Amino acid sequence: MQRFGMKFIAGMVLLCGITGILAGFTMDSTNKRGSELLVESSGSQLELLYALGKAQIDSPLHVTVKLQGESQTLSVKKSEQAASILAEEMGISDLSVELEHGEKAYRARDVISDTDIRLDWVQAGETSYVKIQLDAQGPDGIRHLIRIQEKAQASMMKAGITPAWNASIQGSVYNGMTAGETVQRLEEELAVQLPLNAVDSYQDTTTESRSYEVPSLKTYVMGGENPIHMQIAVHEDSMKENNRITIGFPVITIEY
Repeated sequence: MQRFGMKFIAGMVLLCGITGILAGFTMDSTNKRGSELLVESSGSQLELLYALGKAQIDSPLHVTVKLQGESQTLSVKKSEQAASILAEEMGISDLSVELEHGEKAYRARDVISDTDIRLDWVQAGETSYVKIQLDAQGPDGIRHLIRIQEKAQASMMKAGITPAWNASIQGSVYNGMTAGETVQRLEEELAVQLPLNAVDSYQDTTTESRSYEVPSLKTYVMGGENPIHMQIAVHEDSMKENNRITIGFPVITIEY
């Protein structure tokens, strides 16, 4: 099944021309209030994503959030200190140091409040690349994840890194429909709650996905000349005889 997920992601990148730079918030996130607004907005969007997924997808639901950013102002020594502080603020005590292509990488893994947390801080010359990934499933785990996501975003900003973020919710339905029919039904039902405009699509024999402009959402990436705020994808799983549904804000970056 993995090859379909990889093919889907590659296809979406080629079709949409996504550069990977989130271009949403216009407020100044370098001041305190701007940072607070950024965290509040992403938290509310994550709650909306969970509500949409809960309404459209059977349990168990799995949510993945990725926060990524970089800094070009930290020395190697200061990066190590900043990575340690970030891990500590996230409640992770075990930070390991590895060498990758001659550069230091700081990594930490932990499970807190039913949320799997992965922190990666990679130093490349004078540039620090930072990624935090959060995974949870089930109602309680996802509620904890939403709180941890807000803390992670605030902690990255405190370290001088303004993170771009994306989130996906995933689960399966047994509806007897094809991937295309399921995507169409999803689009029609989501459109009742979110005014949306389809701007791109991708399909193969078992997978179909669509990208949307959703003006009410704050975070987006540029796909060609169009902003993309949301993606939905359906993969027909012939082994389990169901459809695996993924909804992503603003894009889907997980395999399925």
